[in-house]
Amino acid sequence: MASITYSPKHVLASTNTLIHTGRISVTQILITSSAAGVETVSFYDGTSAAGELKCRVQVPSNPTPQLITFKDPLVCRNGLFVTPGAADVSVWGTGAE
Repeated sequence: MASITYSPKHVLASTNTLIHTGRISVTQILITSSAAGVETVSFYDGTSAAGELKCRVQVPSNPTPQLITFKDPLVCRNGLFVTPGAADVSVWGTGAE
């Protein structure tokens, strides 16, 4: 099984974005929010929000940033799609296969 190095991608605020197509193992997610209230950030296995919901995080405006490290990587087989609300999201993946 070949492994491909994956660079982090920064998702701009309020932008639903396809982070990666195909298989990826996510080890860490960094979320910052300057919104006045709680922001909900959702991650899907797929190329859109119609994919399987893999993780949903509620992020308060204070304190941020929040680093989420997965004990077991978050594995997406079809792609990784994020709906960040008004938060900024950086995703680190260990690789694609």
